[in-house]
This record gives sequence, structure tokens and C-alpha cells, in this order.
Amino acid sequence: MSEWVIPKDFQQTPFFQDSSLALRIDVEKDFEEQLHDGYFLYDIQEKLGEGVVKPWTNASLYIPIVFRCWKEEKVKIGEVFQQRKNKEAKEPMTRWVAHFISVLFWMNDQPVPSIVHLNEQIPTLAYKPINVWERLSFMLQRPQLHHSYSQLSELYTEIEKIYYKKSIMNIKK
Repeated sequence: MSEWVIPKDFQQTPFFQDSSLALRIDVEKDFEEQLHDGYFLYDIQEKLGEGVVKPWTNASLYIPIVFRCWKEEKVKIGEVFQQRKNKEAKEPMTRWVAHFISVLFWMNDQPVPSIVHLNEQIPTLAYKPINVWERLSFMLQRPQLHHSYSQLSELYTEIEKIYYKKSIMNIKK
């Protein structure tokens, strides 16, 4: 198990709010297992100069795994909302919003540079869903709402289409 202090660029609500927090990564776990343990793991490692795995350099290997895991987790989160246990939905919603942000940047061939300045960074990305920042900011403020879940589901559907369209366009080049 490796441990790093979370950089200030990643200390942001609702993700990491305390500067004393440490990022723990079990290097024995594979990418898919790590999706369930935390978020921004590879981006933070890169920020600290410790990055070994760089999903943005081989997006075709990593991003489809995120999409597949989201589709499985989406069902479970949906059931939590159906049972009206909104408070229980906050943690998995926060995790999958974080993974969405990672995919958004990885699809644009870069790590997430910071979550503190997302409002400035997201508009510069070439590949992104329409009004993505407005939709994300709503979800980040209210991850426990069913409407946030609906928005996140829509964003994953849109980003998956954009990702595969980009992949096809790159093949034709």
C-alpha cells in the first residue's frame, strides 16, 4: 500500500476537503478494483510525479472499463434512490462524478490537472458534452439528489458517444 498527501489542487468539496487526508493506493489491485476504492488516483499520482499508470495515454484500454463499471454501479445507485435513501447515495454519486471528470480529461489526452479550477479547465477541452460544467457544478453541490443521478446518467451516455465517435475519427486518420 502506497500513501501520498493529497495536493491542494485536489482538496475540494465534495471530494477531498481536509489537507491532512492521505491518498492510499493498493498497488496489488487492478484498475477496475481501484475504481471502487477511490478517485483521481492516477491524476494525483501524476501531479506528485509518482505516476506509473497513465490512463490518458492509453484511453482505449481504460475508459471502456470505466463505462462498463458505471453501467453496473448505475443500477445499484438507482435502487438506492428508489428506496428513498438519498443520503446513502451521496458517496457512490460523488465517486462516479469524479470518475466522469477523469474520463472527460483522459478522453482529451490529459490527466485531471486540478479539481479546484474545473470551471476554468473544462471549457478548454475539445471533447465534452454540451453544458457539461453547468451540469457538473449542480451535481457537485447536490450529489444526493435524484436529479443529479439523472444528470450523471445522461452525461455518461453523452460522453460515451463522444468518446467512441472520437475513436472512430482517429482510426480514419
